[in-house]
Amino acid sequence: MGKQYIRPSLKCPQRFDWNIPCAETSSKVLESVSNLIRDQGLCRQSRKSALHLENTPSVSQKVDKDNMIAHSAAEEEGDLCHQIEEDKCLNAKEQITEKIVSVGLRSVLRGVRRKKFSAVLLDANAIRPSAVSTALAVFALSNPGVSTYALTNMDENLSKIMNIKSVSAVGLTREGASAISEALSLIQPVTIMKKKKNTRSRLYVSADIAMPKGRNINPKKKKKKKKNNDGRRAGKNLRGRH
Repeated sequence: MGKQYIRPSLKCPQRFDWNIPCAETSSKVLESVSNLIRDQGLCRQSRKSALHLENTPSVSQKVDKDNMIAHSAAEEEGDLCHQIEEDKCLNAKEQITEKIVSVGLRSVLRGVRRKKFSAVLLDANAIRPSAVSTALAVFALSNPGVSTYALTNMDENLSKIMNIKSVSAVGLTREGASAISEALSLIQPVTIMKKKKNTRSRLYVSADIAMPKGRNINPKKKKKKKKNNDGRRAGKNLRGRH
């Protein structure tokens, strides 16, 4: 027999509304998010571009057109080394400074616990299972300082831009959320679903209870009927004797 996996069941009396927008609205929001990701330099280079950079020569060479003799430019080499050192220093400073955008479900959930983010974007497919949807909604609403949204086709669009396998969650700090505040104003965060009230007013009317009655027959008519019946019976008896 194979391994039997225990499936967790999460029952909650509350119901949640993720307010998932349409595809057009989601694409507008994702466009601004992708621009912010590009500005932060979170997009990975493709393999072709990485191989091209590795194969490029580190020292620039010039060719004398008259003598066709290649000679290395020492001054340009020195400038290039100096530029590389400056780039390393800038990269080190960027790593020290906090990022305003974070990608990945685990890193985003950790950032929410540390009160690092003010807005979280989730892919609509990531919250399809009811247990996962309920757990994430409870976690999101337990942190009132964070607005959690769900978008359609987020994984598809951002994974292509960033050159990674999947993007199920994106966390934004206050600076990042303010940078795309116009786009975030188009969508609504997850909320608790309100119970529907019965608008129909029920009117209860007291019922009249009445005892059943038979037909009302006059006593005089009853006596006449009895006499007629007795006369008929007597006539039949006389006929039978004769």
